[in-house]
Amino acid sequence: MPLDGDPPGAAAGIDTTERGEGTVTEPRLYQLIRQRPPVVDRTFEITFHDPGVHAYGFRFSWLPTIQEESGVSVNA
Repeated sequence: MPLDGDPPGAAAGIDTTERGEGTVTEPRLYQLIRQRPPVVDRTFEITFHDPGVHAYGFRFSWLPTIQEESGVSVNA
C-alpha cells in the first residue's frame, strides 16, 4: 500500500508494515496509515492480491495533540 508512491515507513498503521504490507484476517476496521503531525493531504492505494476481500468503508480522523492545543510539548 504505497503512500504518495512510496512505502509508508513510519506512517504505517498498526495493521501494516513499514513496507505497506498487511493481511486481512477477519471483518473489522483496519488501521492502514497513522499519519503524525503535521497532517497533510496524502495519496494512498490499496491493492488486494487474493480474491474475496472487499472494502466497504474508510474512516479518516484527526485528533489534536496536547502540544497543538496548549503549545506545550508532551512526549508519551
